[in-house]
Amino acid sequence: MMDPRLRPSPAAWELPVALAAVAAAGAWVFRGALAYYFAQDDFAGLARAAGLLPRLAGPWRYVSGQLYFDAMRALAGLHPVAYHGVSLAAHVACAALLVLVLRARVSVAAALTGALVFVTHPALFTALYSVSGIGEILALLFALAAILAARGHGRARWAAVPLFALSLLCKESLLLLPAVVALDAPGRDGAGARAPRSGRAPLLAALAAVTAGYLALFLTHDVFGVWKALPAQAPYALAFDQTIVVNLLSYAGWAANFTVAGVHAFSDAVDPGVTAWGVGALLVLAAGVFAPPLRARGWALGVAAFAAFLLPVLPLAHHTYHYYLYAPLAGLAACVAAAADLVFGAFERPAGGVPPPRRAARGGRKAGAPAQVP
Repeated sequence: MMDPRLRPSPAAWELPVALAAVAAAGAWVFRGALAYYFAQDDFAGLARAAGLLPRLAGPWRYVSGQLYFDAMRALAGLHPVAYHGVSLAAHVACAALLVLVLRARVSVAAALTGALVFVTHPALFTALYSVSGIGEILALLFALAAILAARGHGRARWAAVPLFALSLLCKESLLLLPAVVALDAPGRDGAGARAPRSGRAPLLAALAAVTAGYLALFLTHDVFGVWKALPAQAPYALAFDQTIVVNLLSYAGWAANFTVAGVHAFSDAVDPGVTAWGVGALLVLAAGVFAPPLRARGWALGVAAFAAFLLPVLPLAHHTYHYYLYAPLAGLAACVAAAADLVFGAFERPAGGVPPPRRAARGGRKAGAPAQVP
């Protein structure tokens, strides 16, 4: 397998074509959403924008649950096609940013492969067909932009902080994004190696402070009543028991079992039918972390993102929804891209036709190093 550092530079047309391809794929697969009406959860946002319900009082989902509906009501009134059009445009924008994030460690073709899995995944059906699913989409959009900004230089990298704050104001489930940014560190493979180390610690501290501050406000105000001793049947009741395991297996199973041949039902509840798929997916994800060629291409970072973005929803006893996979699937896409790059690399020639350096023989000098003259 070819060392990714020896990969030829991509042609100028490759990245624009990849971005166009991933946008076209997402638009085509979810085009049916444009003809769909509003879903049940959408009417609360529409009513708040019309003044029929009280406006959101706190920062919780204020961008996606209040400002978005305010803006759309002013621009489109009650025409659902406009709302679905914005959701679809935001979805393909997420996929385009995902290509740019993945491109740091893998080839354009591999980044496109990973992004295609994300942008066409059937688990995202409700996120696109329900207007209120815009929270999931915008949260990931701002999070991916924050990751790209954090890789930048100088003051530009500080844009990651407000971008992360905007992500949380869309959906709180991306609270652990600073951990993903920390793992996407300078000095590692890919574009991260081009980012200077200086100033990174203060940036990570600022991102962590945003998480800590938001979480403190969330718990102090007891949003959704999660801090209280909720009755077991309450919508947002938390359960720190086998609920976490069965939810994890359902989400991992849905992520892995996505073909027409494998999917026989679609319901938002714990799904014992995909348990075997979930176990298999988790074993594969774990095994890849210990494979240096995959780890060098971003596999471990993808696993970390999948886990970090999924962890906040695992204790929810009555909320096991497909669209909660929206952000975690970006992490899975990184793993797919890493595997694809490993396969594609076997058929590529090193830049300039120079073969990869051979490893030094045990106890001997490095390949290509001059012999020591006594």
